[in-house]
Amino acid sequence: MLSMELWRRFPHRLLLIRSFVDARIKWVRDSYLDIAVEREKNLKEILSLKNQILSSPSKSLPLSSLSPLKSHFNLPTSTSKLFQNYPSIFAPFQPSPSLPLHVKLTPQAMTLHKEELAIHNAPPHRNDVVNSAQELPKVGDWSEHHHIIH
Repeated sequence: MLSMELWRRFPHRLLLIRSFVDARIKWVRDSYLDIAVEREKNLKEILSLKNQILSSPSKSLPLSSLSPLKSHFNLPTSTSKLFQNYPSIFAPFQPSPSLPLHVKLTPQAMTLHKEELAIHNAPPHRNDVVNSAQELPKVGDWSEHHHIIH
């Protein structure tokens, strides 16, 4: 009985339409896109390593101290191999002959990091974040008071 009443009041919301299309699509490989996707797969891990390096007072870390963190950062490969795969971000160096191999960020990566910090610390960006954070409770209130018919 209730469903008939709903049907009369909201017929457009209760119609379920399903269809099936039996189509075959030929995938065309795009080597540029494949390379971009491959690089993006490790972005989170690279950012974690970048932050770990920048958190050190010398802005560099011994390679040997990063290897045990492989599982912590969910690295798909060893840290030394990851650094070899991203030479535009990480630069291995030896501070002195008696010290082990260290890794630091390249000048280009440091410049990019400073630009990102400037953007995040800029008042317009901070104001946008504050405004977005203030809107979140309103979104929650809306969903509590409005019933959505699926």
